[in-house]
Amino acid sequence: MVDVMLNYDEGLNPYYGLIDLALKYELVSKVSNRIQLKDGTKVYEKQIYKNPEKYFCEDFMQELDRVAQKEFTYGTSDSSHDTGGVEEEKSE
Repeated sequence: MVDVMLNYDEGLNPYYGLIDLALKYELVSKVSNRIQLKDGTKVYEKQIYKNPEKYFCEDFMQELDRVAQKEFTYGTSDSSHDTGGVEEEKSE
């Protein structure tokens, strides 16, 4: 199930849910009922979603993109199990 924020005047909020992802990967922290940013600023989550351009800057979005790839990519590319695209033959 996916949570979305739908505003009937503006449509879907493209930033909704990113704070939860940032909290999960410790890009921000939760202090009481506020979100503490890396610079120490504490704001309500509602404020962040009202003014996303201020809080979702380019650097923060790149960090979120990196953790989103971890979160939503199927499988892993563990190099210890990488065979270079060649199937291993099993001897019996």
